[in-house]
Amino acid sequence: MIIRLSDMSPLPLREQIVRQVRGSILSGELQEQAQLPSIRALAKEQRVGVVTVQRAFEDLEREGMIFARQGKGYFVAPMTEAARKTEARDLASRMLQQPVREAMAMGLESSEIQDLVRELLASKERKHR
Repeated sequence: MIIRLSDMSPLPLREQIVRQVRGSILSGELQEQAQLPSIRALAKEQRVGVVTVQRAFEDLEREGMIFARQGKGYFVAPMTEAARKTEARDLASRMLQQPVREAMAMGLESSEIQDLVRELLASKERKHR
């Protein structure tokens, strides 16, 4: 699992960790029962405070993404492929609500927003080829 934190991001370090670990789980990169790095090891590797990583892991545990085993560390919680897809879709929907509202407030029609999304996706697909 590769985590890339940025001081330039508008997101706090804790949220960056949560989003990246969650993304790795929902994408299937991290399989169920996979052990996460220890809190101390991840904090040292990323040059962040232990409390930052601990709170990020606690957030993920509250979401049901990971679970702790006493004395063993944190592990990816069991989740079916269908549940991962549903969770990813729900999360993406929540994340897109604000930008869509803002685009509509700027006077864009639904069809124009849909065209923009299609263009962005096509651009991403071209870059991945």
